[in-house]
Amino acid sequence: MATQPVLDQFSKDTGIKVVFTGAADGDDIFAQAKLAHGSSEGFDLAEPASTTLPTWYTNELLEPLDPAKLAIDKVAVGMPGTKEGDSGYVDGKLLYSASLWGGEGMGYAADVEGHAYGEASLADAFDPEFTGQVTVRAHSALAAMGRVLDAQGKLPLPFLKSYSDEAVMRANYDVILTEAIKAKANIAQFWSNDNEGKGAFTANGCRVGIIWESIGRALADEKVRYVAPKEGVFGWNQGFTMLKGAKNKEAAYEFLRYMSQPENSAKWGAANSGLPSSKDAAEFMDEKTKAFTAAAYPGDAISKIWWWPPQEAWFIKLRGEYADKWRSA
Repeated sequence: MATQPVLDQFSKDTGIKVVFTGAADGDDIFAQAKLAHGSSEGFDLAEPASTTLPTWYTNELLEPLDPAKLAIDKVAVGMPGTKEGDSGYVDGKLLYSASLWGGEGMGYAADVEGHAYGEASLADAFDPEFTGQVTVRAHSALAAMGRVLDAQGKLPLPFLKSYSDEAVMRANYDVILTEAIKAKANIAQFWSNDNEGKGAFTANGCRVGIIWESIGRALADEKVRYVAPKEGVFGWNQGFTMLKGAKNKEAAYEFLRYMSQPENSAKWGAANSGLPSSKDAAEFMDEKTKAFTAAAYPGDAISKIWWWPPQEAWFIKLRGEYADKWRSA
């Protein structure tokens, strides 16, 4: 287990033993926490995605964190839980201590000139200049179109409200789909995983894409350049939450403070195939990861991350329906 050396070092440094239980995915984390809730085998901490916090909260699994017992000043500005009222808060309560993150931004083949940070844009995926040369994940591209249209004042309602109101979502996505269909000729390939995203550039002639950072990292040796768009990358975030009924709260807070320290944050990120949330963790990354990250997220790119909002079951179902309509158009 890649995380065990980090946990062992924590125990060595603090004298606190960690009993770690792994999970297959976010649903598994939630299921295990819910099953153990209130039992003698209950957990102290869990590490879910920030988008799922409302679900954990409404299921009464979490208790608020005390900011005074955390090391928030060590966490990069813009991460959930670093600013009162951001996505690390629910009902005014801080529930989240960010640990890992990753982005979905722009990829450009070596022969695409320009499009440096500050110029690269989500709108490039729909630019007629790249007809037949673009790869995207369908539902991410529709969200990108939504953000672009929203900034241009061309949506009937604010795009972010699409995630909390079904009527708003339908009204906005009807417009988004219409515009995306107009740009459908740009799309050479839809991807749904890392291998498909890599193949789009290496085998299928794509020169531009909205791609996961992991795809960009894998394509770096192919001279494909991954960079944050000026609108901000789509960001996913994973972090620690305190479970209601936690029996070892002070030890848990010690763990949270420890994992916010730059060197430890870097080790946790590497062990979990994500980027660390500590503001100064980059100096502790391996040289290749450090160089890639600096090029991908220069300047104020991290503070401009557009974190995926919470997505309830009705939204996920509808976003899939709109994505299917676009793919088949």
